[in-house]
Amino acid sequence: MTSDAIQKVQSCLTVRQNGTSKRIVDVETLLKRHGRGQVLSLLLDLQKEKEKKLVRLMEGDRSKREIDETVAQMFRLHMAIKVIEREMEEVEMWPS
Repeated sequence: MTSDAIQKVQSCLTVRQNGTSKRIVDVETLLKRHGRGQVLSLLLDLQKEKEKKLVRLMEGDRSKREIDETVAQMFRLHMAIKVIEREMEEVEMWPS
């Protein structure tokens, strides 16, 4: 992946709150050790885990802040997944 694409993915997976940044996943480190396909698979698995967590949370008090945080993380994972999928499609279309 290009460094620009890695930055886009990481920005999707970084939450900024009260002047601090928190990474949901450190994509750059993962990509150094594993391929795009494996990282994509991990992100998809994480998204499924968040979906299951959300279902459990919705069974209780629906006004919990944890629900909002889980939904936000799911959306950020979705954005990162789409960036990686687009990058993989471009590589397939224009092999080097």
